[in-house]
Amino acid sequence: MQASLLNQGEIASQERKRWIREVHHTVKKTKKKQQVKPTKKERADIEARLREVLTTSPTCCDLLMSLFTSALFHLRRSTICEPFPEDFDGPERNYDDAVLYVSSFPPTKSCVEGISRMPLVPLKLLKWIVDPMEEEGIQIKSIDIDQFQREVGFKATHDSKFSAPTHVFVVEYSDWHPHYVSFQEKKSIFGSIICLLYTSDAADDLL
Repeated sequence: MQASLLNQGEIASQERKRWIREVHHTVKKTKKKQQVKPTKKERADIEARLREVLTTSPTCCDLLMSLFTSALFHLRRSTICEPFPEDFDGPERNYDDAVLYVSSFPPTKSCVEGISRMPLVPLKLLKWIVDPMEEEGIQIKSIDIDQFQREVGFKATHDSKFSAPTHVFVVEYSDWHPHYVSFQEKKSIFGSIICLLYTSDAADDLL
């Protein structure tokens, strides 16, 4: 009797695993059918937008790529990488391919020249990383270090206990975003400045 129950439990477990595999396969197959290859114009629009963003805000783009890359390797990436690019999302996120494509990106300074030669999947991934603000209504921009020091009322000198940051970024909502007003209210209290302090003298290596 006990052996029979164990066999039934094993069969049920195997059936459940088979059902899960079938569901995953159906989801991936359906998603693949729904993906439409962009036209030449749509690809041209993606390339044009990338050139604009990479040219006007290279430091911000490098920051976003660095943050996403770090998140991919984090032990808690399943919760940190949220949202996640749809080409790699699904019942089981494909972190390995995302890492592979991110690793293939050229340095930010030479990205613009290589955009036209990039395959579609990494091209879309690059845009998802460096230009998430277009649809989300969030702005990120680099500001002058002297401006930052004036705003916080501190100027680093050789005798200062703290060094001046190498790069300073401001993050805030666009004025059309529904949270813009409430964000401005919180900004007046808490601010919205992110500072990155690099101890290495080779700060230019960021780019």
